[in-house]
This record gives sequence, C-alpha cells and structure tokens, in this order.
Amino acid sequence: MKHFTHALLLLLMVPYFAFSQAPAIKWQRSLGGVGDDIANSIQQTSDGGYIIAGYSYYNGGDVTGNHGGSDYWIVKLSSQGLIQWQKSLGGSNGDEAHSIQQTSDGGYIVAGFSNSIDGDVTGNHGARGVFDRPSWSDDIWVVKLSPQGQIQWQKSLGGRGDERAESIQQTSDGGYIVAGYSDSEDGDVSGHHHPSGYVGFFYDYWIVKLNPQGQIQWEKSLSRFSFNDKAYSIQQTSDGGYIVAGESDSLINNRSDSNYWVVKLDQQGQILWQKSLGGSNDDKAKSIQQTSDGGYIVAGSSNSNDGDVSGNHIGVDFFGFPAWSSDFWIVKLSSQGQILWQKSLGGSNYDVATSVQQTSDGGYIVAGDSYSNDGDIFGHHEPTGYPPGPFFDQWIVKLDPQGQIQWQKSLGGPKDDNAYSIQQTSDNGYIMAGGIYIGYDSLAKQSRGFDFRVVKLAPDKPALTTEHYHQLPQFPSFSQRKLLSASPPYKIAADGSQASIFKFTGRNFTGLGVRIMENYLQNKDLYGEFTVISQTTDSLVVRYTHPEYISEYPDASFSTLTIELYDLNSPTTVLDSSALEVHQAPLVMVHGLDSNGDSFKEMLYSLYFRHLDDPYYLDFLHRADYSSTNRSRFYVNRNVVPDAILELLTGLRNIGIATGKAIVVGHSMGGILARLYLQDASDAEYRDDIQKLITINTPHSGSQLGDLSTNPNSPFDWCSLLKISNTNLSILGTCDAIGDLSVNGSDIRGYLNGEGNLNRNKVPSHVITTWIPYDYYKKFYSDSEELYDGDTLLLVEKASAIAISLGKFFENILGTDHDGVVEFASQKGGMSGCVTTIGNQHHIGSTDNMDVINTVETLIYLSPKSSLFCKNGFNPPTLTFVSPPVTATSTPLSTSNPSLNLTSPAKGLIVLTPESYNITAEGSELTEITTYVSYSKDSIYVGRQTGNIVSFSFPSGYNFPDSRNVMIVGKTASGQTISVTSSDIFRESVRSGNWDDASTWKNGKIPAKGEVVIIPSGHLITVRTNAEAKTIFFNDGGLTFTNMGNLKLE
Repeated sequence: MKHFTHALLLLLMVPYFAFSQAPAIKWQRSLGGVGDDIANSIQQTSDGGYIIAGYSYYNGGDVTGNHGGSDYWIVKLSSQGLIQWQKSLGGSNGDEAHSIQQTSDGGYIVAGFSNSIDGDVTGNHGARGVFDRPSWSDDIWVVKLSPQGQIQWQKSLGGRGDERAESIQQTSDGGYIVAGYSDSEDGDVSGHHHPSGYVGFFYDYWIVKLNPQGQIQWEKSLSRFSFNDKAYSIQQTSDGGYIVAGESDSLINNRSDSNYWVVKLDQQGQILWQKSLGGSNDDKAKSIQQTSDGGYIVAGSSNSNDGDVSGNHIGVDFFGFPAWSSDFWIVKLSSQGQILWQKSLGGSNYDVATSVQQTSDGGYIVAGDSYSNDGDIFGHHEPTGYPPGPFFDQWIVKLDPQGQIQWQKSLGGPKDDNAYSIQQTSDNGYIMAGGIYIGYDSLAKQSRGFDFRVVKLAPDKPALTTEHYHQLPQFPSFSQRKLLSASPPYKIAADGSQASIFKFTGRNFTGLGVRIMENYLQNKDLYGEFTVISQTTDSLVVRYTHPEYISEYPDASFSTLTIELYDLNSPTTVLDSSALEVHQAPLVMVHGLDSNGDSFKEMLYSLYFRHLDDPYYLDFLHRADYSSTNRSRFYVNRNVVPDAILELLTGLRNIGIATGKAIVVGHSMGGILARLYLQDASDAEYRDDIQKLITINTPHSGSQLGDLSTNPNSPFDWCSLLKISNTNLSILGTCDAIGDLSVNGSDIRGYLNGEGNLNRNKVPSHVITTWIPYDYYKKFYSDSEELYDGDTLLLVEKASAIAISLGKFFENILGTDHDGVVEFASQKGGMSGCVTTIGNQHHIGSTDNMDVINTVETLIYLSPKSSLFCKNGFNPPTLTFVSPPVTATSTPLSTSNPSLNLTSPAKGLIVLTPESYNITAEGSELTEITTYVSYSKDSIYVGRQTGNIVSFSFPSGYNFPDSRNVMIVGKTASGQTISVTSSDIFRESVRSGNWDDASTWKNGKIPAKGEVVIIPSGHLITVRTNAEAKTIFFNDGGLTFTNMGNLKLE
C-alpha cells in the first residue's frame, strides 16, 4: 500500500499526538481495623461491585468477628467502594486468604492457608512429629461462601508439613483448581520431591483439583528436584488443561538462584511441557494468564540481566559499584512456552510485579510494588519524617500488545504501599487492591499498621463501541441496515455513495463528535463527510458519504484513514480512533455484441496485477457476461448492467465492505446497455449506483454497417457474406441484432436517443474512441485486386476479413475516421473534452490494447469532478446511411441479365474432403469473379480472376477440419454485383470395412472429430473403437457395432 504524507498534515496534527495520560483515580478506600490488614485478591462481581480477600488481625474499625490472630477477611463492596458486608473467617491462630473468585452460583470461593483447629476451621492435619512446632502446621484452607458471605463448606488440605494456597479458580466442570506449595509427604499430599535425606522445609508446587463439593479429585506434587518450588498462579486454559507459574531454585539445568517456572498441565494434571525462564539471579513469577492468541503473559520480578533477561535497570551499591536491582519482568510466551518478547520495567531500585491481566484492547495491565523513582518510574511518593529513605509505592503499568509502556502511575503515601491484585473493570477502568501503611493514627491515638487499600481508576479512555452498517434506502435489496463490522479496520469503497452508517455508543459522555483525522482541509471528495442521523450524550449515529476517489495517482491501491471520536465540549480531546480502509470504487465491465466476459480478461488481469498490495481488489472487479442473449436486439439485454452492479455490491457487502456505486466500463454495445439503465429503460428504475461511465467503441448513434442488413439498396446478401468468416464477426449475421444497431434503427433513435429518454439520468462520463486509417483496408483490398492468376490465395487476418469481403463498398463508409465497425462521430456520442482517441486500433480487440487499458486505469483513479468527465450527458448526432456506389436501382447495365452459377461444387451437393479443392464458377456479363472460403475462426481464403468462367484450386495439403461455406461474388463492368453461396465438405466411405481402417475412407484418412460422414449404398461400417463425427448420412449404407463399440455424435 502507498502512504501519502504531507508536511502540513504533520504540523497540523501535532496536538493530536501525545503520550497517553494515566487514568485518574475515580475513588479509593482504606479499609481495616487497628492492626495489619492486607488485601491479596480482588475481583469485580456480577452486580458491578467488588469482592476482596486478604487478612486482618484485630476487631475494630471496619473489622468484626475476628477469631484471634489473623483471620481471612472478606469484604464485599458496592460499585462505589462502600462496604455491603464483611466476614472474618478462621480460628484462633493464623489464617490468611490469598485468592478469591466469584462462582457461577453468585457465591465465592476463597483459598489461602490456616494453622487453626478451631472456630470456622476443621480438619487441620497437625504438625510433623519430629519437627513439632508450638502451633499447628499450615494447611491450605478452601472456603465456599454464599452470595451473602455465609460458609457453605470448608476444607483443610495438606499434610503434617506446611501447605499454602496462592491461587484458586472455578473450573469449567463446576469444581475448583488450587495452586500453592507443600513440604508434606503425607495426609492429602503424595509424591513430594524432597532432597535425599531431608524431610520438611523443601517445597513442591502442589496442585489440587476439587469437585464442586470440595472433595479432592486429584493432586500433584511438581518439582525440578530443587530446594524450593512455589506456585503462585494457576488458570484453566482453553483446552481444559491448566497453566501454572511460580519460582523454582532447581539445581538441574538451572542458571542459579530461583527462576520463573512455567508448567503446562493436561486436564488430569500431567505435565505437557515446562519452561524455566530467567537469568543467573533471582527471578520469581507471581501471575500468569492465557492470552487471546492462545499464548501466555507472565509477570513477576527479576534481578538478572543475562540469560533470558535483558534491560534490567542496574542500580549502584553504597560504594558506587553496580548492584542488580529487581525489575518487573514481563514475559510473553507462545502457546508452547517459547519467549515471544520480554520486558524489564522499573528503576534502579527494587520493583516487583504481583499481578497481570490482558486488557480488552489486547494490551496488558500490571500492578506491583516499586521502590524506585527513576528509569520507567516517575511520580514516586517520597517519604517524610523518620526513618529516611524510600518506601514502596503501588506501581501500575499499562502495556500495549507488544509490551511497550502506554502509561504508568505510582500510587502511595509517605510510607509503604503494596499492590497485590489488579483487574480491568466492565467500564474499561481498573480496580486494584493491596496494602497501605497507616502507622500511628493520631485521631484514634493508636498504631494501625497496614490497611486494605482499594483504588478504582477511571478508564484510560471512555468505553466506546463502534458499529459499521451498510444501507442504501433507494436500493430495494439494501434498504435494511446490515452490520458489517464491530471492530476496525472498517472497509469502504471510494465511490461517493452514502452506503455507510456508523453507530458510536458508550457511557458517561457529555457529547460525541466524529471526524476523519486527515481531513484538515475539509476536502469532502477525498475524505468523505459525516451527517448526523441521531445523537444523545452517550450515542451518535451518522451517515457517512464516502470519498469520491483515493488519489489521482494510479499507484494508490487503497488508503487508510482515521476515524476520530472526540468530545464535543473539548474538540481537541480524542476519545477513540479507528482505522478506515478506503478501496477503489467497484468496477463493472460490460462486453459487446456476440462477445463474452473474456473480452475484458486482459484488462482485468492488468488492473489486478497493478494492485497486488490490496488483498480485496479482485473482489472489486466484475465482468458481466450475457453471452447467452447477446445476439438479440440490445433492448432485450436492458437488465444486464443493473443486475451486474447488484451482484457486485452484494458480494462486497457479504465480505464486510460498504459500497453503493460502481464504475461501469462498456465496450461497444455494453456502453449502450449502461445508457439504457441510466435512462430507466431496464425493469428496475435507476438506483443511483453508477459513479462514472466509460464507453469504448460504443455506437451511440448506431453503426452505418448495420444498415447493410436492412437497407434495400444493399448490393448483395450481407448476412451470408459475414457467415463465411466463421469468426466472432459471424454475429453480424444475426440480422436482427446488427440491424438493431443501424443508424436508422428504431431502437437507436427511440429507446436510446429519443426525446424523453436521452439523458434522463446523468453521470460523469468519458468516451474512448479508436480508429484505423482507410489505407489499412485499402492495402488488403489492393492486394486482392492483384490476384488475377488462377489458383492464387491470400490468407487474411480476421480483423480485415469484412473489409476485403465488402471491397470498394467500404470506400464511402470508411473514408472518414472509423474503427472498422463504428464511425468516429458515433463513438464520441456528442461529447467534447472528455474523449480519448487511440489510433491504429480496430473495434474488435480494443479492450486488449494497453493504451486503452492505461486510459481506463487513469480514469478509475480520477475524481468524477475531473474535467476529463463530462457532466451533462450524451448528445449523439443523427447519422445517415451512405448508400453503396452501385445499387439495384442504378443506371441500367448494357446487358439485361447478368448471371452467376457455382458449377462445382454445386450448391447443396456433397463435397468430399480433397487433397486439392476445386471451385468452378460460370457467369455472364461479368468482368471478374472473386471467391471467399472460410478456413479457420481467424482467417478466410480470397481468390480473384477475370472473366465469366473461372476455376480456383486450393493447394495440396489444405484439409478443412469441418464443414465450410463458399461464397462467389461476380462484378459487372459497371460495378454491379451478384453472389451465390455453396456448401459443405464430407468424408465418404469407399468400401465396407472398419471405421478405424484408413483404407475404408476416401483419400485413405480416418474421419476426424467434427467431420461430416456419408456411407453410400451397400457399405457397412463396423465400429469397434471410439468413433467421432458431427453428422452421419446414410444412403442405404449402415453401421454395425462390436461389443466395445462406441460412436460419439457431436
């Protein structure tokens, strides 16, 4: 595709291009009591509110029902962040919730760990004897809550060591998948991979699949034979399996310290593949999610700058030496775990990502803790008072699909603030949860430690939807709106139609406006125009008038414009933008009399190969084909053009492209059919669906040659003469069709150019005319004049066959500019200034001429308002037929009765296929006799001799493939002519015998496909192989078949 860049455009567009601003805080809440309260997980709920899980130590403030020590603290918030209910769950020891999700029944599933054996907790597996602890060991504690937070069931999972759950998700079967870590080898845990000789304190990933009632269906201990393998995040994948991420410090094939360890499991927990990612220092994955492309996004921290890791923001230690800092490390994986890209984000201090999610635009939102105030980070909240030095901020980063930062935001106060969970919300904003250090509360006169911190961010741009519809009210087939696309790029044609409707909807707007970003000069023809249909504060429906053209440069296949939605109250505020693909207008090519769509094959291929960078261009090209009726009067074909346009526009609509008009290119009678449609002569009234009309060799005033078939002064049998060529010109032998195009014909003077019909509807039009000098014809005619010696033949190109056949009768017709079929004035159609004339090109084959093709392509690109298009319609002149120089009513001849007879072969008699073919004619009162014999579809033989008795002989070796016609034309001294036609060529059997025996046939040759065969009296031909013939005549002869015989008649 070609991109057209203008310096002025770049200057004017500067205000539109800026780095994205981070979204504003819509609201924030600090929730908790008098001790530490940390939020580990948050999710938007189906009612638009939020559910949060973490832990709290004491009653007081927002917290009630604490059982002693830390409890799970579950808080349900409204959409505005107000507490709707809260629950403290647990026992008298430590209980911490790390993950929560709303379930399909409207309730909630929570997972974390507990070392309590009382209160809400039952089933703890106790401490390992040899390593007895002063309290019970940690078990994974899974709790199912009702929508109001009531416990429906609870399960303690684990062994006598420690187990902690970090992630839980409801699965597609209604059960649950839990991921965490374990150092047990008993109880619910099996397969622990502790180092030889050690028991306890060495963790495996522990993955547990539960049924909907919390019963274990299977469990897996996963390890790389390391000291510590801890899973922090799990998700069910689209194939029904699971993806797990965490950290592993395996000594097998590991670089050093801990690495990201990503494991893909099947539905039964079997490992499909695993990847260890990182460098030579610590790398810990905290969050993973499957992405829309089937791959995965992983977030955590890394203080490496080698191996898989690059771009770490290296700090310095107290002595000024390099010290590896910890960065957010974001890794995009393929579906098989291969690294597609990785990004180290942060500054020169410690930055740890804890949560990642793919966003609706295909990018990613990441949250975590940051200790830096340089590198990628700005806006860090520096501490005040004592102790000196930085504290953690909550750091939120929005990435595009390739991992580039779109915006970043530091949230916090003068002390530590930690982010542990983030999610995009239904309004395209974000909800984040973590902890904020309150410290000493001067009002309460007590230390409060950490509180839950919940922050709601506004959308980084308003939530908008765009829908592109196709509709043409004046077009019965397209009167109803059809949705083409709800996502960019939207596709249209540069046809000037009003075929597109765009509907923009969203929430929380004060008014929407729409424009084409590039249209800084307000050029409607090049960029189109929007017209408002309906508008509210949150919606806008507009009709889009398409551009008239893309560019007046023929190398512009298609262009891409930008639809901008902006705030009506602040026009420089762009709310959304999307791509609009503008393609060339559709093109309908209409052939002429006795032709077909192949006449435009060269033009179609040429246009297509010049536009290979447009993947849809071939869909915009359509060749009408009415070959089954094109030998009829042109009015019979009056529906060809509207039907072809309908077919083309329907096809484009079905592939999501909005079009409403087509460019029509008509060759010869094809141009007449386009004009008939414009003049409401078709069955359907004109639907305003032609953008531009280009005619090529069109007989707008008719053709004088057509009068030869209807004029009573015609000197000989025009129809018979043209039939002998057996070429595409043989259609002119359909006298109704050619007569219909006569300059005297009622259809030309009535339907086409009659008063009340002419120019009933006008479109920008251009005519292409061609001509060949009469000397071109005269040369061939002169050549044939010189052929007086007997047995002399001339092989003639088909484009000249008619001219030679008519001889000097063309002098009066072709003496002016002419294309061999249509006189120049008729081709012009009364146009002036919008005519392209191409010389040395016959009427037939002009659509293959590269000058014609190049002209058509140029006209396709031009604006319809170009001076090369006439806007006021056609004004064809009225032509009169020029009579032949000698007619039946001319001066009497010196003899009263000139005659001509074809003595051999006699008319209607059988002519055997000869080695040499003899023609004998005898006349009276003639000065010369000319013979015409068709040879192939592209040529005829012409021979000429003087006198009343002539003999022509075709040379040995000229065998005719099927039946042919012969025509003899005699001329008197005064120029009067007389003609006679003769007949067919046959193959005759000379004896009884086998069909495939050459000696059975005259001249010793087996009949070829298409020949006519005669079997004389008394001959019996046996068919025992495949035999083919056009016609078989029996004169008391017959056929007999063997078992395998098969006769094909054409």
